[in-house]
Amino acid sequence: MEAYERTNPVAGAGWARNPNTALLAWGITERVDDYCATAYVYCRHPQPVPRLDVDAALADIERRPYEQPSSLEVLASLG
Repeated sequence: MEAYERTNPVAGAGWARNPNTALLAWGITERVDDYCATAYVYCRHPQPVPRLDVDAALADIERRPYEQPSSLEVLASLG
């Protein structure tokens, strides 16, 4: 953990040590490289975008029978 901390500066409130039995620490770290994940798309002509239908978007969102829970899902319950 100490080696990771030396190369990945923590942001925000810092490290939460041992937040639960599954994690050694929890924190948000700053990127230490020069890469950027931005992409732009340009259109020659404006195009209408339909409004989001939230009910349709959430209608079929459950886990599929062949999908297994991730061990990292515990992170979503930290809060």
